[in-house]
Amino acid sequence: MACMCAALVTMGCAGPGVGQISAGARGKTLTLDNGILSVRYDAETGTFTAARGDRRFITKGRLGAPGRETAPDVRIADARDALGKGKSIEATWPDGHRTRMTLYGSLPLLCVKGSFRNTTDQPKTLEQISPLSVVLDAGAPVSSLRGFGPEGLFGLGRRTCFCFAAAVNPTTRAGVVCGWLTHHRGSGVVALNVGAGTLTVGARAEYGRLLVPAGTMAEGETLAIGYFDDALEGLEAYGGACGRANGVALPPTVPSGYCTWYHAGALNQARATELAAFCGRHLKPFGFEFIQIDDGWQVGGRDFTTHRPRGAYPDGMKPTAETITSQGLTAGIWYIPFGWDKNCPSLRDHAEWFVKRPDGSIYTVGWAGSCLDMTHPEAREFLRGVVARMSRDWGYKYMKIDGLWSGLAVKLLYPSPSYRSDGLGQAVLHDASRTQVEAYRSGLRLVREAAGKDVFLLGCNIAQNARTLGASFGLVDGMRIGHDIGAHWGSLRGCARPTARFYFLHNHVWFSDPDCLMLRGPLTVDQARAWGSVLAISGQMNVVSEWLPGLPAEKLDVVKRTMPNHGGLGRPLDLFTSDPPRIWHYQTEVGGERRDVVALVNWAEGQPVDIELDVAQLGLLASPEARYVGFDYWEGLFLPPFAGKRTVRLRPSSCRVIALARLAARPQLVSTSRHVTQGAIDVAQVDWDGQTRTLSGRSRVVGRDPYELRITAPRVGRRSFRLAQAGVSKAAADAGVKVRASQAGPYVRVTLESRESREVAWRVTFELARAEDDKPLELTGLKAKTPSPYGVVLAWDGVAGARYRVRRADRPAIDTERPGYTDDDVAPDTAYTYAVVAIGWDGKESARASVSVRTPALPPRPPLPDMHISDLKPLKATVGWGGSARANRSIRGRPLSIAGTRYEKGMGVHASSELVYALDPGYHRFVAVVGIDDGKRDDPRASVVFEVYADEKRIARSPVMRPAAWWSIDATIPGGSKRIRLIVTDAGDGIASDHADWAEAGFVRGK
Repeated sequence: MACMCAALVTMGCAGPGVGQISAGARGKTLTLDNGILSVRYDAETGTFTAARGDRRFITKGRLGAPGRETAPDVRIADARDALGKGKSIEATWPDGHRTRMTLYGSLPLLCVKGSFRNTTDQPKTLEQISPLSVVLDAGAPVSSLRGFGPEGLFGLGRRTCFCFAAAVNPTTRAGVVCGWLTHHRGSGVVALNVGAGTLTVGARAEYGRLLVPAGTMAEGETLAIGYFDDALEGLEAYGGACGRANGVALPPTVPSGYCTWYHAGALNQARATELAAFCGRHLKPFGFEFIQIDDGWQVGGRDFTTHRPRGAYPDGMKPTAETITSQGLTAGIWYIPFGWDKNCPSLRDHAEWFVKRPDGSIYTVGWAGSCLDMTHPEAREFLRGVVARMSRDWGYKYMKIDGLWSGLAVKLLYPSPSYRSDGLGQAVLHDASRTQVEAYRSGLRLVREAAGKDVFLLGCNIAQNARTLGASFGLVDGMRIGHDIGAHWGSLRGCARPTARFYFLHNHVWFSDPDCLMLRGPLTVDQARAWGSVLAISGQMNVVSEWLPGLPAEKLDVVKRTMPNHGGLGRPLDLFTSDPPRIWHYQTEVGGERRDVVALVNWAEGQPVDIELDVAQLGLLASPEARYVGFDYWEGLFLPPFAGKRTVRLRPSSCRVIALARLAARPQLVSTSRHVTQGAIDVAQVDWDGQTRTLSGRSRVVGRDPYELRITAPRVGRRSFRLAQAGVSKAAADAGVKVRASQAGPYVRVTLESRESREVAWRVTFELARAEDDKPLELTGLKAKTPSPYGVVLAWDGVAGARYRVRRADRPAIDTERPGYTDDDVAPDTAYTYAVVAIGWDGKESARASVSVRTPALPPRPPLPDMHISDLKPLKATVGWGGSARANRSIRGRPLSIAGTRYEKGMGVHASSELVYALDPGYHRFVAVVGIDDGKRDDPRASVVFEVYADEKRIARSPVMRPAAWWSIDATIPGGSKRIRLIVTDAGDGIASDHADWAEAGFVRGK
């Protein structure tokens, strides 16, 4: 055993505090400790353990690849690299393999690097290096843990993930995070495996083919692993370490702007000019910064040397860049740097510039094109010239570089980021000494050099092949982290998943781009606000892709209220329990005081949902003495004081963005109207003068955009604060800034209006009044409606400064801030009584108001059809699960059964599904009994909506259907209709258990 020291070696002191490191060797035991983690290596057994405090999370670890029988030489060594100063346990084997375990200062991660020395006189080729394998203890039984990786949550079994993985207890959020910090020449993967109740982690850096010359050392990649009581903190620590290890230096601000793609392809020269003028005049003051032209401007599909002369930009790309820039905006352009048409004029005589397959053919990948070889000097110079022309000659300072996996020369794996075979190692490069990852990274560096340091580089995208995830670290400013988006709620929900799954890389490694802000129909205003709020609260890139001059004012307002970027990091608090997460949290300061902004999202399209707002989950004090007040941004409502938890009800496919502040015994600013973060980007200062009872501050306001301050004026004992006057500084008044102020109970609103964008100094003065003069609360106007047998809608007159509590005898009370409530947990033809009270600022309740209602009976069952659809051949038949639609059986092949009744005829499907049939001119009505099949009668996840369309006109729609319920459809078919479409949607909450039946479905002849 070499270099086994008997003395304790320290950096700092023995028994270190955080940020200090101790390392030692006593006998056959080597130890490391940085005050957070401790490592103990037993040289006799060749195993090690690692602990965080009393939690030993690695119970048995081995360095190097599994199966090594010879013992290594082990020593303590100093470490100094991009992560800082550290101490290492270094193990070296006779065959030249070396592995280092390192602890750095205050980094809560154990870092491990495996390297290989070729001790022979011949070159060797390596496919991979495995630095360690470990047995984990994540603080809970393996059966209660969930895996987490680029593909999101998964059940533990045998799973390999690109780049990183975690094993987490979803109830407590505690767990182990493991991921690769570097991918200089290899592509790191992490394997989580369960066997006999034991969780093991295996990690390897895959090179494909790594050529190691005789007598040289191949330095490996760096892996990090750590235990965290909150795995969100672990992921964020990992993201931060990735940034440090790769020397990431991000631009000072996260850009916000526009992409042409999703509504206009590349747009065109005339419309780009119109758009630039509109955005410069109407949106630039709100933080809008760039206009990016997408696919379609170029001379050929995969030829980016110039523009198409008879295409969208006949005068070339430079004049349009100048037009955009003249409006004070940045011009952006899309292209694929590494994927080209091998037959385009510039390349048809240069086959040697492309990556090859083993048979000598050019390596071409689907969609992106033929892979330009970034190890070929002439190919590099060709690309350098193309990129420099766009940036330096034409003036495009924002570049969206797509098809990144073509730079790796591997298979397209779109759209899933899950790990699978992609042909790494099968590409033949001009320079055989370089790996495919090296070639890709050198290509990205070339793009940066050619474009210039002043150009923002947006990579696109991880979903094409997730090897580009780690391989891009440190080389792009932004990264598209998910698949393409669409203008419908299901697509927004799909893009919300990678927004959360990769949130911890944002602001650490790059600026994450979840894909575009979509606003147009059929998206509702609620849905547009929800997606815009997720983008804004997460802090990730906000890039809109709509014809902005034609948007309705309320949807254009979503753009204004979600730009600019707050520059911080929003967190998905329920990342390990909800997919996509429903709770996003951003903590900031407003005028020197802590402010917590929470976005609550109901991803279900067909039903309201109650979400618990728990201040302890936000890291706030949860006690009866700590009360919190807030403001609900999109609803425009104050949130009365509460302690601990509040249940918040959300409409289907909507969000609520709530700013929270700890209740003070004086007036305080809780929100502003400028931005959904409610003060984070616009309030420069807030002060309270107790002697003059004046709240004052400075705010950055946008010209001709009314700016509202939302202020609470609480009661203190028997006295309450009353608005006396509101004003602005003399400079603001001289500039024409106008002020309006009003008070309703304990709530004050002050509106500032300025002709120009400027910083405004404002003040609001109060006086003390006797609280006894306040009138007692009174709730009036309570009414109930029953829009369907499965729903009751309550409404009442609003009470200033109050919240409301709704009670139904057979279930717990529900609190709401808005004067209204929808109850969708009712049965047909049943009587219900509701009691509602208003609750004031001080917690006192009004007298109880009551209303009774009876839900309607279900409609009569329709007649049997003359022609059953199960006897017809559909023109189209798709289902979301189960293979194919079933005639006269459920999707699982069982007899059709709805709400306890069996049916002989019909179609069994699974959401989301579509059945299309040709219409005979003699068909006049479509009839059916619909519902969830009784095979899922006891599964609460099942929920669907049935819709019937004659051509493009909807002629019938069911309520949201859940188990043990049925609905009757009897719809007249408009004359002249050619086709009937039978749609089953997932009601917006996912397709789990959505087994749906069209029973006794078909056509009735005659009227």
